[in-house]
Amino acid sequence: MHIGINALTDFSGGAIIHLENLLKYWGRSDRQHKYSIFTTYKNYHKLPKFRTDNSQYRLFRIPGVSLITKLIWEQIIFPFYLKKACIDILFCPFNFGPILSPFKTVLMIQNIAPFFENVVENEKTRCRKIKYKVLAFLMKMAAKKADVVIFPSRYGQKLIVNNFNISEEKTVVIYHGKDNSFSPIKDTKQIIEMKQKMGIKDNFIFCVAHIYRYKNLKELLKAFVKVKNTVDNYIQLLIAGKIYDQQYMSELSSIIKKYELEDTVIIKEVRWQDLPYLYSSCHFFISPSTCEIFSQVLVEAMSCGAPILCANLTAIPEICKDAALYFDPYNIDDIADKMLLILKNKQMRSKLADKALKRSQQFPSWEEVAERTLSIIELAAK
Repeated sequence: MHIGINALTDFSGGAIIHLENLLKYWGRSDRQHKYSIFTTYKNYHKLPKFRTDNSQYRLFRIPGVSLITKLIWEQIIFPFYLKKACIDILFCPFNFGPILSPFKTVLMIQNIAPFFENVVENEKTRCRKIKYKVLAFLMKMAAKKADVVIFPSRYGQKLIVNNFNISEEKTVVIYHGKDNSFSPIKDTKQIIEMKQKMGIKDNFIFCVAHIYRYKNLKELLKAFVKVKNTVDNYIQLLIAGKIYDQQYMSELSSIIKKYELEDTVIIKEVRWQDLPYLYSSCHFFISPSTCEIFSQVLVEAMSCGAPILCANLTAIPEICKDAALYFDPYNIDDIADKMLLILKNKQMRSKLADKALKRSQQFPSWEEVAERTLSIIELAAK
């Protein structure tokens, strides 16, 4: 069987980790099928560079003038390339797929932001609001067209089934995997070196989130101001993420300047291999996001034994269950109160850390995720 993989859409965060692990496993272990990964030159640099007898990358330069030109290319021109490649089935791991494609399709929904009015309306420009609405329409049409739709959480499955009016029988839930690279690190010397590298002086709160509005970082900063002025000990906040919304980053910088947080708030990109040291040494890990269909960073943080404090919305409670302390992400006072509670209670942090480790062990390995995903693709092809 010849499996086509649609990796044309721009992707980031957990979506990269997901496809990267699938490709690693399939490229290493599967010799029954042939794989063609259709991607752009830009996305190619984000993916594993495996070359085997049964797999190959097919690179494209998609017109990048506007969202419309990209959509026209993917929806109308891309199917001709699929036909030329003689694929048997198309796997689309990033929310979208060519609606007019004649091939059987397995779609994975990785992002639900376009379906939340509060996310769309919080965008400051008309162009970005329109973009979200267009993306929501295309995701809906792709899901209706697909033979199977995979979700990384039951929350996401229920949301899309109810909103799209598609049959639940053609949907399946496969949680993202637990990476063995993430486990508690006890080496004090390595942790001290990592803190120095990051500019961390003592105790710190850790957050991993790319700079998008729905990550709710403005509310986190405002809550941190309340906490910082209350606790006796010096505490810092490290936000690890890439800037995808420059205007939102400017708003965060204004808050930092207004409240004189330059010495206590650090926002920077962090290498993936450095994350286990930070998860393992933070006072606690916080996730204020208002819109998640899954949260790979929560699985990573729990795997390293970090006490977890997070929002009580969307798929987050499903991922953490009883291994977290929850807050209302729209209530700055509630965020601050819960931060203070966990900061001042060492016993609570210890209990949450133990629960986090236990919860992390309930997630599948990436090998199991890849095997189950492949079995779904094989079944759909038949």
